Amino acid sequence: MTRIRFADALPLFSAAARLGLRRSRAAVRRTEIASPLAPGSRIEAGAGAVLVLARSGATAIARGLGLTSAEADEAWAQGVLTGLTVLVPGSAPVALLCRIDQGTASAELHLSPRGAVPEGAAAAVPLAAIAARLLDRAPQLRRVGVTIPEGHPLGAALVAAGFVDEGWAAPVHGTGESRMFTTLRA
Repeated sequence: MTRIRFADALPLFSAAARLGLRRSRAAVRRTEIASPLAPGSRIEAGAGAVLVLARSGATAIARGLGLTSAEADEAWAQGVLTGLTVLVPGSAPVALLCRIDQGTASAELHLSPRGAVPEGAAAAVPLAAIAARLLDRAPQLRRVGVTIPEGHPLGAALVAAGFVDEGWAAPVHGTGESRMFTTLRA
């Protein structure tokens, strides 16, 4: 009969304990964070404004950015997906998707490839207003990032509005090369 010696079992028990601890820490980090932006609401931002879209608008933007209908519906049901329309005087309405990543406690705003890209510094004001609202009303969030096309002049306006240029960002479906601009909780 084979007997397990304590010295042989100790590494297995310690590995199991480390794995359990790692899983419990990961569960704590995945705090439930839902979007504080209510569908149908309007955020005034200088001369512009931001409209928070209903489910159909949010899932349509999500599908345009490469999510399947099932993924978009699941994200909406979890409260981590919000569709936005940015209205800036002198520019076409801009469609944005806000996705909250509960694992990193961050919100990311992505321009829809189907919509217009905002022009000039006036567009940075509504984006900064969205970021401020998210950080103010969702205390669990640590950062808000905005992904825009590489080389777009909106980048300089975002930096002037207090965002940090993080450099290259992974391209979002249909948008080509991108840059990420981030604002952090103070």
